[in-house]
Amino acid sequence: RVRRTQSAFFLRGMAGAARKIEEKYQKLLKEIQKRPENRSCADCTGRGNQYVVLNFNTFICTTCSGVHREMQHRIKGVNMSTFSTDEIKQLEKGGNGVAKSIWLGRWAASDGEPPNEGEIEKIRNYIKDKYVQKRWYIAPSEAEVQPVSAVLGNNPPKLVVGGETRVPQPTPAPAPPPAQPPAQAPAPPPAQPSFAADFGEAFSAPAPAPPAPAPAPA
Repeated sequence: RVRRTQSAFFLRGMAGAARKIEEKYQKLLKEIQKRPENRSCADCTGRGNQYVVLNFNTFICTTCSGVHREMQHRIKGVNMSTFSTDEIKQLEKGGNGVAKSIWLGRWAASDGEPPNEGEIEKIRNYIKDKYVQKRWYIAPSEAEVQPVSAVLGNNPPKLVVGGETRVPQPTPAPAPPPAQPPAQAPAPPPAQPSFAADFGEAFSAPAPAPPAPAPAPA
């Protein structure tokens, strides 16, 4: 009896834990459904998003869910089906925004607009082109990071300024100023004769010799 009681408590505890996990992920599913990119149908202009295409992790309307079922795609209703934790994790990673970057990666304005909700035949052709024929498909790796060539092409235009192509040149370093010659000391002024010097030289010069005596008369 004790073992049976313990086993019963254990099973109840496991069931309660599993129920809490399921409730947690069902709440997460509702939050994913309310994201801006998931509020409208991924395959037409309708506002419905009550169904999920598990093949592409997208939210769609009732009309598009019927077309997807025709093509054997896995469909679940958000309010009518039970989702596994793995399915909800995949929806969290995906959604309409991610699917658009992959399945409409090559979409151009010339391809027109998605069909309206009531245009079943156009929706059928559109879904076939989109998912079966992969008309606008690109690999997820290309959808995540677009190279510059995808935007500017293989030969991007050069920068043109004032009618001619300018190539930026490095700014040369300024030249050092020329060296200045060393300053020369001013030449001393010429000596000016002074009165004292001239006066001293006059007295220091030897006296002139006396004149020779005249010869005596015979």
